[in-house]
Amino acid sequence: MFWRMNQRRLEVESIRDTLLALAGNLDLTMGGRVNQYNPGRGDRDRFVFSEGATWFRLKDELYIAPRRSVYLPVVRNALFPVFSVFDYADASASIGNRSSTVLPTQALLMMNNSFVVEQAEGFARELLKDSSISTNHLIETAFIRAYGRVPNRTETLDAKRFLKAMREQASSQTSENDLIPIDEFAWSKLTQVMLSANEFIYID
Repeated sequence: MFWRMNQRRLEVESIRDTLLALAGNLDLTMGGRVNQYNPGRGDRDRFVFSEGATWFRLKDELYIAPRRSVYLPVVRNALFPVFSVFDYADASASIGNRSSTVLPTQALLMMNNSFVVEQAEGFARELLKDSSISTNHLIETAFIRAYGRVPNRTETLDAKRFLKAMREQASSQTSENDLIPIDEFAWSKLTQVMLSANEFIYID
């Protein structure tokens, strides 16, 4: 009965911090405030008491700091959406234990949220820093960093086919993606798929 731990989902703070770390964006500075990333925008009271589109100002001004999640502000009337979707505690009440739900909105957020997409792109750029590394080795590195294990043969072949398809798509399309190198475009799509998988947010 006790040969292994039950599978559990990471808490949202760990999910966010890991996304930033994979992209090479996590600031590990200890202590201090996050408003150093938003010069001249340190007046948080106006968000707490303002009416209307509070969230849209908060998105740009309070939640962009690449600090560890423990340092992010908690504004009760406008929680960070990534937090609220993944069962963050109600900031208006005392909570002794967080719930752990499994909802479609969580999967949709990991696939479509701009923050997740940006970190996936950063993850791809981190992988591609050394252009001399083979595709197989890059795929292995991506799996080790994201999942803590090496890919099996099927996963490696699937990843290579996916990269080929994305390169062909990027080559055939004329859009805003023209400014992005084809290799970076393909890898950013692969890393986004990897970060959207259950294995990324669940541990055994």
